[in-house]
Amino acid sequence: MTKRLETYLINLGRDHHRLSYMKKILGRKSLEYSRIEAVDGSNLTSEQEEYYHNTSRRHMGKGEIGCLLSHIEAWKRIVEDNVSFGLIFEDDVHISDDFGDFIGQVELRICTESIEVHRIEWRRANITIRREIAYTAADRFAHVLESSLCGSGAYIINRPTARYLLAQVNKFRWPIDVELFNVKLRSIGYLKILQWMPALCVQDCLVEDESLSRLGFESNIGSERVSTGKYDSNLVAGLKNLLRPAYTRAWSLAIMPTGRMRVPVSYKYRY
Repeated sequence: MTKRLETYLINLGRDHHRLSYMKKILGRKSLEYSRIEAVDGSNLTSEQEEYYHNTSRRHMGKGEIGCLLSHIEAWKRIVEDNVSFGLIFEDDVHISDDFGDFIGQVELRICTESIEVHRIEWRRANITIRREIAYTAADRFAHVLESSLCGSGAYIINRPTARYLLAQVNKFRWPIDVELFNVKLRSIGYLKILQWMPALCVQDCLVEDESLSRLGFESNIGSERVSTGKYDSNLVAGLKNLLRPAYTRAWSLAIMPTGRMRVPVSYKYRY
């Protein structure tokens, strides 16, 4: 009998403290998991080095290549394990109190055949989404995402989507979150992304909720992160932050006739 949902945790062999943390957190939600041995960018095999040395990916750091290959390994496991869905975690996320209720409902409601990625993590950003609600589960709502986001800490894909992504891996030329969630830069063309709101997870380095305590888990990629665009000066960034709420409201009104809206990604940890 095909299992509906399997949880996969990506974890570097040397990050024992992160594994201990995630084991405790997932245990509280009664979520069993399969560990994916993360690819260590500082110790790539000859086959992995060949993937890295491809001219289309040489602008990426080895840590980013390791992260990308780790997610590819998780997709392979979804196919090999013959599950309906794979819930993929990186090992530095905080999870909402009602996460178990959400998973119990969402695996029965989302499509098993459509090529789509369900993004369940929070990122401070304003996004453009379709106004129509695509799915609901445990007081959460999924909307089709039409703008770009960073981060690949927590998402759900079905088996056909895993197969589709595996067929594209030689086209990838950007880090994993860009290939999945950046509508302008991804190498594989259109990919349907569902953003769940309020989001259910947040990576430790992005914690802002006063009810959460940061654990000091910094990115394993760190300074290797490839630049995907221009950065504003502090003055320009400050002005944008000041004007962003008004701009977001105005833009949302402007695109309303097209069935879209511009909103901040919402997040709620405790209920």
